[in-house]
Amino acid sequence: MDKPTRVDVCCPHIICAAVFEIAEERLGRGVQCPNCGKEMTARSVKIWEILKKRQDAYLAQDHAWQADQENRPFKMGSARTREWFYHRPKPGDNRFESFRYDLQYEAGQDRKQRRIEPIRELVVLLDDLRSQWNVGAVFRTIDCAGWGAIHLAGITPMPPARGVLRVSLGAESYVPWDYHARALDSLVKLCDAGYTPVALEQTDDAEELYDFEPPERMALIVGNEVSGVSREVLGQTGRRLQIPMVGRKASLNAAVAFGIAAFEIRQRWLRRWGESSISTDSPQG
Repeated sequence: MDKPTRVDVCCPHIICAAVFEIAEERLGRGVQCPNCGKEMTARSVKIWEILKKRQDAYLAQDHAWQADQENRPFKMGSARTREWFYHRPKPGDNRFESFRYDLQYEAGQDRKQRRIEPIRELVVLLDDLRSQWNVGAVFRTIDCAGWGAIHLAGITPMPPARGVLRVSLGAESYVPWDYHARALDSLVKLCDAGYTPVALEQTDDAEELYDFEPPERMALIVGNEVSGVSREVLGQTGRRLQIPMVGRKASLNAAVAFGIAAFEIRQRWLRRWGESSISTDSPQG
């Protein structure tokens, strides 16, 4: 009996890309990469080489859209495997140990110990923020900027929505958060707790960020990506805040705008109210 023919196949994972042998009759069937554990459809290395040559030819002719079409199955497979990076393996599952964190994200590794406690007098209220990615980015920013909590309201997505978790990279586990169906209900609760609401919105009476003096207890309100802070909430805020801009668009992504404001407000809050109210842990070694 003739010995079964062996062929080289390549893992489509963008970081793994391991080459290994399988029996020729397994081509086109589901196999598992012995290096990273990815479930994949077996395609020979020669197929990937042909596709790569086609892509290079398309790009040389400035036909990027055709190269994108050729690359779509590969990208779809890679996108599925990148899910490993956003969710840590379950206890005892060591198959993906070397791929636990997305190497493209600097935030992949967590600090073992916080240097300081967050400023609990600074919180943010998301009023009908639509994008899961923006919400995830706000979670990460709040954790890094040392704010106290995040309040979600209206259509704002919340954990465990997949898009939120993919971008927050675990920050939702560290940052206190709650949800209200109506932003006004959340605002009333914050006002009763002594927080002064400030809307991050471009209005005629808005104060500029770099001249802003934050109150001792402050709830910053970030509105919808298109319509901004809702009228009913804006009507209940006595102070508005805007970021000075010089471009013709005069518009920033909601999560980017919050990131700029969060770090500046933190520094201004510390200069005005001091660090005496913030409990500190022992510094990292």
